[in-house]
Parts: sequence; structure tokens; C-alpha cells
Amino acid sequence: MEQMMEYQKSYSQYKAELDNELAKTAEGFVRIGYLLKVARDTDILRESGYSTVTDFAKAEYGIDKTQVSRFIRINDKFSEGGYSDHLLPQYQGFGYAKLSLMMLIPDEINEELTPYYSKSEIQTIKEEVEAEEKITDIEVMLEEPPEDRSLNLITQVMRRVLEENPEKYKEIHETFCIEKTTDDLQNILAPNGDKVYTVRIPGTGRIMLIISDKDPDVVLVNMRQNNEKTRHPWSEVLQVTSWLIKTELSVEDSWRQQFDSEFPIKAQVAPVQPKKEPRKESKVSKAKIEKPKENSQKADIPKETPKEEPKKEPEKQESAVETHTQEAGTEPETQPQKSSAEPEKETIEQTIEQTEEKDKETPSETSAGQQDENPADSVNTESPDDLQVEEKAPEETQKEERTEEPKEDPEIIEKVESTPLYVRRKYMSRLSDEELAEYLKKELKPRIMLSAESILQWLQEEV
Repeated sequence: MEQMMEYQKSYSQYKAELDNELAKTAEGFVRIGYLLKVARDTDILRESGYSTVTDFAKAEYGIDKTQVSRFIRINDKFSEGGYSDHLLPQYQGFGYAKLSLMMLIPDEINEELTPYYSKSEIQTIKEEVEAEEKITDIEVMLEEPPEDRSLNLITQVMRRVLEENPEKYKEIHETFCIEKTTDDLQNILAPNGDKVYTVRIPGTGRIMLIISDKDPDVVLVNMRQNNEKTRHPWSEVLQVTSWLIKTELSVEDSWRQQFDSEFPIKAQVAPVQPKKEPRKESKVSKAKIEKPKENSQKADIPKETPKEEPKKEPEKQESAVETHTQEAGTEPETQPQKSSAEPEKETIEQTIEQTEEKDKETPSETSAGQQDENPADSVNTESPDDLQVEEKAPEETQKEERTEEPKEDPEIIEKVESTPLYVRRKYMSRLSDEELAEYLKKELKPRIMLSAESILQWLQEEV
């Protein structure tokens, strides 16, 4: 409260001081938050006519309520003692946008960051923190631990880092084939000086491996154990990496021995290049989440969907017409499809006329081998066992149909199936117009008129 007593200044002096701070660099944000706290906690605004600090900041500087709260929170988190106009030394150089994001990141992680991290990289770190917070402790307990759980934490983390970054594995292998040094290892893992690798170990949680060129150690932050930090010298990291990468083997064999899988990058035989300038790459690497493995027994059994065989009856009828036409020595006639708008009677009459013309063109023989006077009354077959198809009245046909035993000769059966009898058509051709109309009204159902194939089949049935 001694600092509060020092603010015995007029409103104009106070406002000029705040204007000056807004024009300064990032370090001024903490002081801005401090000055806004002063307006909130003292009666300095009594001469201004504003009742609250938010009204004052909005009217004078266009700073809304959210921004005022953010400035104050920055001061709470990053100022000395949480209530002063001095920024903590380790946070000098960060801008307002970065500090706004860092407010939502644990102090243990913020302490390891430098101003060289971009806003987007700090945003990525924040996203990793939030992602792990969404996972409950029970879920972590139920996760299947990795096979290398017997290894210490730094070895598990380095193993996962190399597995998720095979290009680093390959570069380290090529370098170690010539010489193993901590400087080379650090330059490969953090070519820009600073680097954060985030990996997630099932049963343990996310671990951040933080590298800084100003720090002689590598820092591990266990995000599930209250962001507990452990420090490991580069000499230990070099020893662990040398155990993970076998230089006496090829990079593919070394990878296969360590991870029991094929190396994901095609090997390129090339000499190790001299040390280059740091490459431009992101300073933050996100954790790769492994998808849960399916049951291996279920995976081995291919799932096959039973396929229903298509019905072949319509095709059989169509092929029967074609077979009869070819045996009769005539070319098949293609019947144009009728639209539903045409009269039903016209369709039937045209079908009758077409079938009659086909029968007239087909020579037939009687059962005694003599030519019949009426060619339309018999059917010609080329089989040695001639089929005898005589025209009978409907009553006689039905009677014969009930008493006749089916022929067992496959060739004869095939001929019967492929030979159209047109018994119904012949019966209908003998009817007068009145009788035909009455017969069609009684026998011709609407389902028969759905297609020309169904009409043709109906005409071929025996009655």
C-alpha cells in the first residue's frame, strides 16, 4: 500500500503517464496493467467523471472490458510480486499477444520459453496443455502402457521423439557414423536454438521436452504430475540417443530393431554434409496421438458381405426366344418399348401379330415326319427326337398337363424351355372380338402390363 500512497497526482498527470506507457514496448504492458489496477483500487478517477476503470479505458483509449481484464491479469502473472510496475526479468521481450496466451500456460512451462518463440508457436503449446487437460486421470489409468515402460522417463521420451521424427533419426544416424558429440546432437534436435517436443506416452500422459541453446540441460515437464520438471544434461541425452541408434547397422536395420517396423523414409546414400546454418522449422512439435488398436483376432477375419445372386428367369426367357429364332433360321426382331400412355389393347394386338408372323415363317413337321398343311400348328426342332406339339383345345391341354410325366432327357428339356408354344395366343386368335374382350378383361391382370417381357410370357403360357 506504500506504492498506492505515492499516487497523489492529478488526473491529467496520471493520464499523461498512462499515455506514455501505451506507446512503449512490450515491457510496458505490465505497467499498463499496474496503472489500471491503480484506477480500480484507488480514487484517482474522482476528477475524471468516470465511475469505473472500464468506463474510463473505453472512453479515453478504446480499450474494452475484456482488454482491461487482460492487462490486469498480465500484471498479476508476470510482474514482480504480482502487483508492481516491473516485469519479471525472464519475461522481458514478450509482446502483449504472447503474454496474453501465456497467461493460460502453467508457469513451469512459461519459465522455459524465450521471446524467440512466435505467437503461433506459443498458441500450439497452449493447445497441447488444453488437450491433456481434457483427458481424465481414469482414462490415463485405463490406457495400455507401452512396451518400453521399464525404461526411465528420458529414454522413453527420446525414443518417442525419434519415432515421431524419422528424418531426425536418419540425420543423427548419419552424423553419429562419423562422430558423436553433444553439439551435433543439439544442433540436429534444435536447429534454431530453441525447441519444444511434445510426446504422449500411454499410461503417463504428455511430456514436454524443452531445449534452449542458453541452457546446458534438457528439461522434461510432466504435464500430468503438476508440471513436474526434471533436468537432464546433454551428456545423458547423448548416451540415451546412442543406445537408440545403432551406427553399426544401417539406418533401416537400426530402425527395424528399435521399433519393429519398416523405416518410413526411403534411404538415400549421401555423404554427411558440413554443418549448415540453422534450418527454418517450427520450434514446437505437437504430440502424435496413436489410434487405439483393433482386436487382432477380429482384424484377421475378413468381413464378407453375402451377395445375393441375381434372378436369371427373365434372361432365360429372353434367351429362349433368341434360341428358337436362331434354330428357325430367322433373325430376331427387336420390339420397340411401349410407353405407358399407349392403350393396353394395342400393345397386345401388336404382340400377337408379331408372333403370328414368326410362326408363319417357321416350317414345321408332323410327328410322322410329313409337312403339316398348317405351318402355324406345329413347331420345328432339329433334335433327332422330334418334339410333337399338337394344337389342342384348352381343356385337353390342361388334362394332358396334369397326366404327362416330365421328360428326363436334358437335351429335350432344354428344347422345351427354348421353344415358345404360344398356346394362349392361339386360343385367343380363335375368339371373336366380343369373346376376346371378355377374356382379356378376366385374365389380363395389371401386373402383366408392366413390361413387354411379362406380356410375352403371358402369351406363351398354356391354357
